Amino acid sequence: MVCIRHQKVPVLDHPAMSLPINDVMDRVQIDYVFGLPLTQDGYKGIAVSIEPLTKFLFLMAIKSKTGEKSARCYF
Repeated sequence: MVCIRHQKVPVLDHPAMSLPINDVMDRVQIDYVFGLPLTQDGYKGIAVSIEPLTKFLFLMAIKSKTGEKSARCYF
């Protein structure tokens, strides 16, 4: 019987493997930052979009994180 802890078989489909990025805009990372002070125009947070290949950062002030508002920020 082989102990699982010392098993030397490589794992080919590990869930933590990174996905390849082949071209600009293949993937975009989106995050939201809330808990900021309310502005005079009613904005509560920031939508953060990052393109991981070029590290391009795009920030946009948002009032809520509904699907419609998120789509408007992205497109």
